[in-house]
Parts: sequence; structure tokens; C-alpha cells
Amino acid sequence: MLAGEAGTDVSDEYFGRNPGLRIGGGTMSKVGNLAAALLLALGVTVMPQTARADTTYVQCPADAQISVVTRQTGWQAINTQQRIERTEVVSGGGATQVLRCIYDGGVVVQRPAEAGLHCAVQDRTGFACDPAGQGGSGQGQISNHHTGRAALGPGDQVDLDGTNGSPWNNDIWIAGSTERDLALAPFADARISAPQARQLGYRECAQAVYRTDGILLRQVRPGDHFCARTNEGRIAALRVDDVHTRGNAIGATVTFVSYND
Repeated sequence: MLAGEAGTDVSDEYFGRNPGLRIGGGTMSKVGNLAAALLLALGVTVMPQTARADTTYVQCPADAQISVVTRQTGWQAINTQQRIERTEVVSGGGATQVLRCIYDGGVVVQRPAEAGLHCAVQDRTGFACDPAGQGGSGQGQISNHHTGRAALGPGDQVDLDGTNGSPWNNDIWIAGSTERDLALAPFADARISAPQARQLGYRECAQAVYRTDGILLRQVRPGDHFCARTNEGRIAALRVDDVHTRGNAIGATVTFVSYND
């Protein structure tokens, strides 16, 4: 979670650069007794100029390849690749931070934060690390509150705040039941903006015009961006990754980030 300066758009990495945004699903079936070894490496890149000049972005490996050994003749391992699903920062004892990358098959890899840096979750696939004492989300600073990706079918809902409490905390859903009236719509007291082709972040969404009606799926295209005001009052930015109005996969997949301000 990057604690940016006032007015700084902290969604560039989340919606722009990371190759692991389109994550795959599924877990590996257990066959016999498995012994797994992870073949991966951590990369470190510099944040774009919209972030602090002294901020370092620590990227999780986009995927983890598992080497499987079955102790029974005739079995062959398949689906051994796992994609990054989420990140978290945990305490390693004392003031030490541990950066964890969690994959869709349940594999977790971790590393300690570098000495002298304070790190926070930036997005689903990495961390923003500042010199100790310069991070945080104090007054006048914007930081990511919750990030995620959701595949929504008719009637499905998602909480952009990540509260996972009352259903009334959900903010976006697929309303309607036919090709003509299916819509990506705000839920309960949430509101959304009209879709745009350009990338939207906190700065744009703070100035957006919001509405209570939905966006017809037949008018939405992959790559469209829109904003939301959640039921908990936060600003969120969303990107449409995929949309279908026919066939067996009716609905939309969205990647989103909500902000603390």
C-alpha cells in the first residue's frame, strides 16, 4: 500500500504495469505424496515518477512453478503453475517486516524487507517501500485501502472495501437478466461514474460525476475504466478486464482498488 502525497495517483502500478493482473484460477490436485519446490526470483523496480522519488517497488514473481514428485508409478503432474493472487505485510519479530506473496493454489513465498525501508502493500502483486519514517497514511496522504479482481455473473456482488460483512456493504453487482438489460450497477447506496477509455485513479475519481443507475453491459468494452463511491464512503477506481453478454459466461470481470483519503 503506497502512501502517496496529497493528490498523487497511486494506481499506476495497479492498473498499468503488472503482468500478473490477469490471474488464473484453480488449484493443483494432490496425487500421491507430493514434494514441491518453488522455482522463482524476486525483482525490484523503481516506481513511476507519479510516486515518491525515493520509493522502491518490490514486485512478487508473477507465477510460481511447482516441481512435483509423485511416489507412485504412472501418475503425471499437470497444472503446476500458480499465479499471484494477493500480497500482505506481516511482522517478522521486533521492527522487522516480512513481505508475502500468496498464489492462487495456496503457495506462499516471502522475504524480509530490506533494512532501513518501511514497506506496505501497493497492489495485488507487489509492495511500495519508503525509507523508514517516511511511509504511513497521515493527513493529506492517499493510500490504497483494498485491491482485488472479481468475476461477476448475473446477481453477483462485490465489496470494493473488502469488508466481507453485511451484504449491504457490497458496492457493485450485475443487475438484470436479459442481454438487453444486463448492467454493471451500483448496489445499495453506492454510486458509479460513466465509463471512460482512459485510466482513472484517485485524482480523477475524486472529481468524477456519480450516478445511481447502471452501465449496460452491451455498452461496456474490455479496457473501460470507471469510478465508484462505496457504501462506506470511499473512492474506488475500476477497470473492466472482460465482458460477455452471450453464451455461458455472461457477466464482467473487473479489477479494482479503493482508497483511504
